[in-house]
Amino acid sequence: PAMDVAEDGRLAILDMVNERILNYNPQGQSFTSFDLPFTYHGQADLKFNSQGQLALLDAAGEPEGQSTVSVPHLYLLARDGSVQTAAPVYATWPSVLTRDMAVFDEYDGLLVKPIRSDGEGNSRQVQRDKGHPNLSFRFADGLFPYVAHFGDWQAGIAFEIRSDIPLGAITHFEKIPQGYVSVFSGDQIQAIWFTPEGKVLKNIVLPNEQYTEIPPLGQVTIDRNGALYILESTITGLEIRFVNPP
Repeated sequence: PAMDVAEDGRLAILDMVNERILNYNPQGQSFTSFDLPFTYHGQADLKFNSQGQLALLDAAGEPEGQSTVSVPHLYLLARDGSVQTAAPVYATWPSVLTRDMAVFDEYDGLLVKPIRSDGEGNSRQVQRDKGHPNLSFRFADGLFPYVAHFGDWQAGIAFEIRSDIPLGAITHFEKIPQGYVSVFSGDQIQAIWFTPEGKVLKNIVLPNEQYTEIPPLGQVTIDRNGALYILESTITGLEIRFVNPP
């Protein structure tokens, strides 16, 4: 359900069946793995931060103490998989992680920051001061799914993408050095790179190879240079398709 790539090219994949993280270092051609610091209950995400540390979100959570209420947690891991910080996440419907270790709350569309940039956990009071995402997207009303709208609130720019065929679900919209990239997932995977002026730099459509089902939000990740990584399942195991940025 989750995959991410670090600035140095390391890949991390959440293997929920075996409750572990798979790590692949393409430079050394090496694989390692370590156990999850929690029991997987069906919803989790992971991201590398700017320092190359792996943050792991347990969105389902577990009860604490004598309470029967499950509390989501965000874990900041060291390179060996040991837990450096474990912080409760005070969000109603926590879903996915951002690059700066913020958690998106689907309840109100705002961001919660459970862990500070220095690796220490934030209090409940601090987490209540939520932030607005800079990037947003949605399909146009009445034209679903042939027209999609995207916006960069910080830059004050909006985009519209039109298609003669269904675009699929919008799974990613990220800012990259060349401008932006948006990803759509359905029977096929489509990715569109474009500049802040709206010029399309690259538009690809790839088969969505799935021998066993992979959740759309965890199937694709984008590195900081705009390269695309697509997780595919085959009869012989997992494969990762790599697409160069424009």
